[in-house]
Amino acid sequence: MEEKDRLVSIIVPVYNVEKYLSKCIESLINQTYTNIEILLINDGSTDNSKKICEQFKEKDSRIKLINKENGGLSDARNKGLQEAIGKYIAFVDSDDYVEKNYIETLYSLITKFNSEIAIADFRVIKGAKKIKEDETKEYCITPEKAIEEMLYSDFYYISACSKLYKKELFENVEFPKGKMFEDVGTTYKLIIKANKIACTNKKIYNYVIRNNSITTSKFKNGHYDLIELTKIMCEDILKKYPNMKKGVLRRKIYASISTLNRMLLSKETKVDLDLVNYIKKTGKTILKDNKVPKRDKIAIILINLNLDIYKIFLKIYKK
Repeated sequence: MEEKDRLVSIIVPVYNVEKYLSKCIESLINQTYTNIEILLINDGSTDNSKKICEQFKEKDSRIKLINKENGGLSDARNKGLQEAIGKYIAFVDSDDYVEKNYIETLYSLITKFNSEIAIADFRVIKGAKKIKEDETKEYCITPEKAIEEMLYSDFYYISACSKLYKKELFENVEFPKGKMFEDVGTTYKLIIKANKIACTNKKIYNYVIRNNSITTSKFKNGHYDLIELTKIMCEDILKKYPNMKKGVLRRKIYASISTLNRMLLSKETKVDLDLVNYIKKTGKTILKDNKVPKRDKIAIILINLNLDIYKIFLKIYKK
């Protein structure tokens, strides 16, 4: 197989991440799998991010710097897909970083199982907690199984990151411009188009939670995108897999609870009572589903009991 047939394009959207960017790029240029191109998509940064990108570009010929006007994460990723020449695609957010064997592990999975997507586990970086590593497992699942897992999990399968894709999957698929939670509107489409999904429980993608990330920022109308994109995703999934009604319902309720959580943790936001009533009314229907995480069930029960009590629980849980 020729080098070009094994080339991996790593797409890194960059926007005002000067504090984290160097660690991210360092982790990419030090990959044990060296047949890569690194596309740094500077999305109109106003801090020193562009300068940092230029400095790394001078050091490593595999780095391509693409400067564009600010258009958001989806627009930056879509630009990267347009410019990428590799047969395989990986996304790394510029405030995250990966282990040295990240690409090598994912590429080996794709070749071992002859799959179109490889998925690795991730670790959440928030403070300096030690993480116990499990015994390494590698396995292959069907797209249907991956979709089911995605409906019942929060981040592992839905995220565009911690994965390697054959580029051909992105034909007629792009990230929704102008939307938050863009992965919810995209990843499932790629999974459905695949024939096989290779997986490992190795935690080789490091997901960094920072103070001004989507997961910790103040509530704004864009946070409703999670509910909107989840609804569209669930409708598409039911067309393909009509037997997944329970999982689809869980995912919709999770999106509503997640949106409510952001409201409750933001001091300046009024609670959407229609959202609360939806969770109260519909949430009860999934309490007997053994696949629903216990955390979701506790949230539903407490929201039905008393919203103030739930808010106290939420603040303790988020610490």
